[in-house]
Amino acid sequence: MNGQELLKSYDRNGTLGELTGCQPRAQESFFRRARSRAQEQLQRARRRAAAEKQVVEIDASRLSGTNGGDHWLVQPDGRCRRRLQPFPTAEQLLLADRQRPPACRPCPDLDRARPLLLRCAYDGLWSPSGTNWQPVRTVELPPALMSRLAGRPVAGCGLAVLAPPRYQSILSDIAALAGLDPAARAEWIDPGIWLEVACLAARARGWRLEPREADGPDGVAAALARQLPAGAEIRPALEAGGLRLLSLLEAWQGDDLARDDELPGGLVPSDFDRLVEARSTQRVADPAGQLPPAVLEQMWSESLRACGGAGVQVAMPVFTWHDEFPAQVGRAMHAGIDDLLKRLDAESLRRQLARMGGADIPDDAAALPAVAVPGHLRRRLEQQGLYRPQAGLLVDRRGRPLDCSRLLKLVRLVTRSFGKYFLRFRNTHPLLGVITLGPEAQDEHGFRLVGRLVARMGLLARARGYTSIIKSGPLEIAGREIARLLDEGGLLAPGWKPVLTFQVGLPLGPDDPVCAGESDEHDGLTERLLDRRSTRVALAERYFIS
Repeated sequence: MNGQELLKSYDRNGTLGELTGCQPRAQESFFRRARSRAQEQLQRARRRAAAEKQVVEIDASRLSGTNGGDHWLVQPDGRCRRRLQPFPTAEQLLLADRQRPPACRPCPDLDRARPLLLRCAYDGLWSPSGTNWQPVRTVELPPALMSRLAGRPVAGCGLAVLAPPRYQSILSDIAALAGLDPAARAEWIDPGIWLEVACLAARARGWRLEPREADGPDGVAAALARQLPAGAEIRPALEAGGLRLLSLLEAWQGDDLARDDELPGGLVPSDFDRLVEARSTQRVADPAGQLPPAVLEQMWSESLRACGGAGVQVAMPVFTWHDEFPAQVGRAMHAGIDDLLKRLDAESLRRQLARMGGADIPDDAAALPAVAVPGHLRRRLEQQGLYRPQAGLLVDRRGRPLDCSRLLKLVRLVTRSFGKYFLRFRNTHPLLGVITLGPEAQDEHGFRLVGRLVARMGLLARARGYTSIIKSGPLEIAGREIARLLDEGGLLAPGWKPVLTFQVGLPLGPDDPVCAGESDEHDGLTERLLDRRSTRVALAERYFIS
């Protein structure tokens, strides 16, 4: 396969391939079909288990939006337990010291390195994320261009890794409309996650991706734009300053790559690749699954050591769902949502939209310019089929333009839905860690380290059969109050700040109760439908062959 064929072959990569570029309606349809199929499989397995008086195993990966490793074990008495396949080989890789890479040499041959570079970028794309999406872009570079951008000779080919200077999420967009700046620094954390996973994917095959500094990074975007075809999707963003350089990664070759042109990317997946493809974020763990704090504390210390974080001002106090702190966090987030709702009125919304869009919006404006609506919120409205762009506006299915009044109603509706869920923060996982940074580490380097740490912890958790979730939302909405709670408990030194939460639990089974005793009580099978896996764009929209 040539480069473009290798790139597009990842769109056929099992369940992940089916979810690639999947719009919300198609995604919902996919998971509804997966749920119906799972229900039928479960009924047949129960009858078989009872008749044969033995455990029957069901592959439940599709319902979780993964490419394998997720099983339901049906007992003869009808009970069903969920088990996540362990990945011991990948676990050992995650525990290895990143300062001791395998013996390699620079690889000047881009054709030879391309399958490896593509797989590293693909694993990065599907990596854990604090924002549930990974907008990192990569551009292939031959040695000559690597040398030109680095300002010194570079023997190997590699990648230029780029990302937007500021990330957006639904919460951050809503906060901005309310006149707040959550400053969650996802634009520094998520790239740290991507870079760590991509480098681990190379190490899993005995290769290395060596970071190289650019010579005058401000001029890199223009130089890269000139190397790409005129119609390349990434060129306008490069030329307009919408992307910044995160790193140059030089490919160092080691072991021969296990090639197979019949497989996505032309490579046999490593155990680490399979781990990445088997991991998915899940917002609710087994409600009866108790875990001691040592489980998460060990993951933290192991990841900190493997990432070389000793001596950095970073810490993570751990709580169980029996502690009062998780409930306090949930109430703080709910109060933060209430504060947002109080700030969201027609006048403040119009004022913030005008500031963000760079133009005044009259009080009697019958329609909002599409560019005035925050980007992530606008994309969500379009993806859900509520509005579509037309003549510089956003119009609904009946052709009515979006105005301030309708946007305010939509924003308040979304905001209230967050508040209802936040009150249950205490009961979603048995263990909660709050990652904090000291004053000397509150820069891009420190936040990237946080990203690298949670990347390892998220994959370690999955390799050991646990589920986990990374959240930036609590700190976006209630960062000051969470800091106050930590300070009152003697867990936050002067000048330190909380930056991210990390939760771990045992996997939720199809029969496990969720929201028990409440009006919206449901089982784990229904929860998998409600908690649909976030999709990703096609790799061809994130990886560019120069």
